[in-house]
Amino acid sequence: MRGSISILAFAILFTALFSLEVSGQAKLPASPIKTIYVVPSSHYDFGFVEPPSAIRERAARHIDEVIRIAEADKDFRWTIESVWQVNEWLKRQKDPWSVLPKNRERIARLMNLLKSGQVVLSTAWGSMHTDYMGAEELNRLTYDFTSLQREFGISSELAYMNDVPGHPMPIASMLASTGTKYLVTGANTFIANSTDLAPGQVPFYWQSQDGKKVLLWISQGNRGAYVEAFTQYYLDPYSLDPYTNRKPFDMFNPELAGKKSDIEMMEIGVTDLLNTYNKAGYKYDAVMAMYAHDFVEPSAVLNLEKAANLWNSKHDEVKIKIANSPEFFKYIEGKYGPQIPTYKGEWSGLWSEAKTASPRISANGRYSHDHAPMAETLWSAIGMTRKLPIPVGNFAEVYDMMFTYDEHSG
Repeated sequence: MRGSISILAFAILFTALFSLEVSGQAKLPASPIKTIYVVPSSHYDFGFVEPPSAIRERAARHIDEVIRIAEADKDFRWTIESVWQVNEWLKRQKDPWSVLPKNRERIARLMNLLKSGQVVLSTAWGSMHTDYMGAEELNRLTYDFTSLQREFGISSELAYMNDVPGHPMPIASMLASTGTKYLVTGANTFIANSTDLAPGQVPFYWQSQDGKKVLLWISQGNRGAYVEAFTQYYLDPYSLDPYTNRKPFDMFNPELAGKKSDIEMMEIGVTDLLNTYNKAGYKYDAVMAMYAHDFVEPSAVLNLEKAANLWNSKHDEVKIKIANSPEFFKYIEGKYGPQIPTYKGEWSGLWSEAKTASPRISANGRYSHDHAPMAETLWSAIGMTRKLPIPVGNFAEVYDMMFTYDEHSG
């Protein structure tokens, strides 16, 4: 009888332990990190999978999806990565917008989402090869956002620059001069290094020569830094990689494909995240993870919400919070402001040299960098002395073409 009880007790204990394993109670590494802020967006490359004209059309359709899902889901959060995407969407609303009330209403819906903070717009035109850009072009990095701000009364303190591993120091000044307080970069490092300050010292204030600064977060990695929540940390075990139509976990862990439950995949990823930041000496109780992919649709956030709910129901020691980047920055500044370090200097990653692979086009680009400001200055003089109107639209088109080429995959 005693032996039977012992066997029964062992069986109950084994079953309980097995259930804990399956239900997602793996022990996580000790860490100061208690909250993972997951920030959703979509990355758009000019000319990477389709010609730039097709990408512009694709981006405009994507904005319609952002509006639809955001209005249907109050928990939905999204960052529109580049101003050019909104420009393209507005072009398609404004053609007949003066005579079609539904177009004016659609524009108002997007602007209301931006004003509410549920959707955030980057102040930068795009993710630029900033080393290669012309001086006046750099000055105009946020011009198009400022135009939207004046026309629609929206605001933003955030700039995104993804898929480029470094930038020259004047970028901090140019962003700060127009009211941008925060900069997020997803720095891919499979071609060139980014900076040793990440991940241990982020976020930090990046200060330019003139003293202006932005609070900078750098995600970096060989699998694509801006897709880290997908491909490195497995915070969404439900969505598929848009290129392979496979789960990222299965792609990078083929020996475990089909052998792990959803929560176990997430535990493997979160363990990696905590170990990575622990090893680097990260000291804050919150961290940011970029949730994006090339041309990923905003509907993927619904899978992320499902995953976050699953995780938070199983783990109390570290929580997942779906948010926009300014929420994370304001939390860190509010709690750790005096402890956040300031750094000066450049952290350019040589990707701008990709332009030299097309020397003839690059030469045309440099010619435009130099001569467009000269032509504009000349026309200003003509306008003042001979009362001839400056061809504003022509110059706007020239700068749009320069930005398109100087964008990281243009």
